[in-house]
Amino acid sequence: MARPPRVIKVLVVGNSTVDKGLLLSKFENSERRDYSFVSTIGIPFRVRDVNVDGQTVRLQLWDAGWTEAWAAVDASSHDARAASALLLVYDVTREDTYESVRMWLQRVKSAGRCTDRVVMMVLGDNCHFQRDDRQVTWERGKELGREGRVAFLEVSSVTAANLETALKSVARAVLAKESAAAHQSSSNDRSTCSLQ
Repeated sequence: MARPPRVIKVLVVGNSTVDKGLLLSKFENSERRDYSFVSTIGIPFRVRDVNVDGQTVRLQLWDAGWTEAWAAVDASSHDARAASALLLVYDVTREDTYESVRMWLQRVKSAGRCTDRVVMMVLGDNCHFQRDDRQVTWERGKELGREGRVAFLEVSSVTAANLETALKSVARAVLAKESAAAHQSSSNDRSTCSLQ
């Protein structure tokens, strides 16, 4: 019997002017149909299975605002609000959305929140736009990721460019973080136990 997939909660976070709904629905409406997809009705999340190094991972992708994201990173890992990953999305054609992500990352960093538990990635959406239509360059997005010590990728909710890469990268990073934490925990258990 097949092992059930590992479920990972991912919050897709950004200003209300960033079309996160289109980003989430692109998986459902994409021309590519070689993946498993379950649509949800009336619930602000999608479920998507991805294969990471031979393991099936089920991603729960939640459309969230900044308040929900803060609650998720502030929650303990056993809290229902907790998320394993955050995709921080800005629109490359809107400077204000970029600034919101930048300010939120600074707030998380200054408060010392979640970096040991939650995987974060910055996504610049609408990468299909030409240079003249952009307010945020790829270089600035990359610099934002570097400053926040998080991964960065440009994606397109219109063409689906890099969406698969983003999801697999986040899933792989979460699995690696969990594996490292489990290894650290088992090492600590061994170091504190003694035979008498």
